[in-house]
Amino acid sequence: MPGRARAGHWKQTSEMQRVEHQFWKRAEVARLLELVEAERRYFQEILAALPVAVAVVGRDGALRAANAAFQAVFELGPEDAARRSVQDLFPGSPVLDWIREVLDTGVPVEDCELMTGDGEEARHFRLMLDAAPAWQQEQREEALLTVLEIGREEDASEPDEEPLVETPRSAAAPPPAAPDVIERAKRAAIERLSARVAHVANNLLMIIGGYGEEILESLPEGDVHRAGMAEILRAAERLGRITRDLNALTVARDYPAEPFDLAEWVRERAPAWTGWRVDVEMPEPGLRTLASAELLDQIVSEAARYLRHCLGEDARLRLRAAARGADRIQLRIEWADADLSEEARERFFEPFSGEKAGTDPPAGIAAHVKSWEKLGGTMALEERAFVVECPRAPGAPPPENTVLLVDDERGIRSLIARALEREGFSVAQAGSAQEALEACGERGEAPAVLVTDLTMPGISGKELADRLRMRWPDLRVLFISGYTEQQDLAAAGGGAFDEKTRYLQKPFTMAALLGHVKSLLD
Repeated sequence: MPGRARAGHWKQTSEMQRVEHQFWKRAEVARLLELVEAERRYFQEILAALPVAVAVVGRDGALRAANAAFQAVFELGPEDAARRSVQDLFPGSPVLDWIREVLDTGVPVEDCELMTGDGEEARHFRLMLDAAPAWQQEQREEALLTVLEIGREEDASEPDEEPLVETPRSAAAPPPAAPDVIERAKRAAIERLSARVAHVANNLLMIIGGYGEEILESLPEGDVHRAGMAEILRAAERLGRITRDLNALTVARDYPAEPFDLAEWVRERAPAWTGWRVDVEMPEPGLRTLASAELLDQIVSEAARYLRHCLGEDARLRLRAAARGADRIQLRIEWADADLSEEARERFFEPFSGEKAGTDPPAGIAAHVKSWEKLGGTMALEERAFVVECPRAPGAPPPENTVLLVDDERGIRSLIARALEREGFSVAQAGSAQEALEACGERGEAPAVLVTDLTMPGISGKELADRLRMRWPDLRVLFISGYTEQQDLAAAGGGAFDEKTRYLQKPFTMAALLGHVKSLLD
C-alpha cells in the first residue's frame, strides 16, 4: 500500500506538471530561448568593446577570458591569453593572493597598485578585483580583473642642471590628446554603451512587463501577491523611464527650429530660474535666434541645476546672451565667486550626474547634446562659464526696421508683435517702461519706431518717449491706449503731435496699427 500510495502520488504530480507545461507553447519557449541567447551575445559584445582592460581569471591565476583592451596592454594574441596566468603578467607580485582573498570573502579589492620591471622597462599598474557571478551550479570560481596602466617609473634623481634643449618625444609615442578630443571620445563611448544597454533593457522590460501583467490579471482580488506584482510593474515602468533617457543619449530627438526673439524668451523664462539663483542680463532688443525655445530652456535649466549643486548654495550664476558674428548667437552661464572642481568638470557632460530630481538622477546635459547639435548648436565648458551657441535667425530685419513694443498686457504685445513680424519688422518687446529703458541702455542704435501704451504702472508711455528722445531726438513714436480719447490726449501732452508722433485708440485693427507705423517711416 505505501508503495502504491507513493506511485499514485508520483503519477498525480507528473500529471500536474504536464498540465502546467501545456501553457507553454513551443513557439513561446523558442522565443524566450532566443531572447536569452541574444542578451548573452549583447553582454559579450559590450565586454569586448570596453576601452578598459578586463579579464576573467581562475583561483589558480589562469586567464579564462580577456577583452581586446586587456590583450593590447600586455601584447597578447587570442591564443596567448588562454595560456597565460597573472603570475606571468605580474611576476613576483601578490596578485594571486588578492584573487583568492576576493573569492574567499566576496569583498572586492580596489585600487591595488604595483610595479613590474626595472629601469626603462618598469610599468605602473592599478588593479581592481571582484568575484565573478556564478551562472551555473558547481561552476569554477572566477574573478574579474580590471587593469589600468597609470604610467612608467621615472628616474627619481633630478639633474644638476636644466637641459638646454628639450628632449624630443619618441617617434613611437603619440602626442597627448587635446581635452576636447578626449571629451568627444569619452562621450562616444558612453553613447555606444548606452545604446546597447537600452536595447537589452527594452527587451527585458518587454518580458517583465508582459508576463507581469498576465500574472497580475490571473491573481484573484484580495490575493496577497497582487500588491507585490504591482510593485514589480511600477519598478519596470521606472526602469523604462531611465531607458528612455539612455536612448536620448544616442538618438537626437526632433525639435522644430523656429526663429524667436531672444530677449522675449529670456524675459518669460527668468522667473523660473530664480530658484537656481540665476541673474539675467537682458539681450539686445531684436536679437533673434533660430533654434528650439523648449530645448534651450531644458539645457539652461539642467546646466543651472548641476552648477548650483556643485558650486554651493552661496554661488550666483549670471546668464548673458549676445550675437557672435553675423550668423551665430552665444548664450553664457557664468560664475565668479566659486570654483568648479576638476571632478565636477569631468562629469559635467556625463549622464545621471549631480543631485537627484525626484527618485532618480536626471540624464542631465548629456540627454540634450545630440538634439542641440542636430539644430546646428554647440556646447562647451570654459573655466568659469558654460557656453551654448546656435544659429542666428536668417534674414532678420536690419536694425533700422526694429520696432520697440512696450505694453504691460502680454496678450496685446503678442498680438501686435505677430502682425509687425508678418510685415518684416523685427520686434523687441518689453512689459514695462523700465524694462524698455534697461534694454535700450545696452543698445547702440535707435529703434525705427516706439509703439507704447500710454498708461502703465510706474513710468508712463509719455515719459518713456521723452527719455528715449533725449538720446535719439528723431525717434518715431506711436502711442496706444485703452482709456477715453480726452484722457489719452491729456496724458500725451494735449495731443500736440508732430510728424514723428502718432496716436491710436484701443481697440484698433492690426491694419490700422500697421498703417500708422508705416506712415511714421515714410
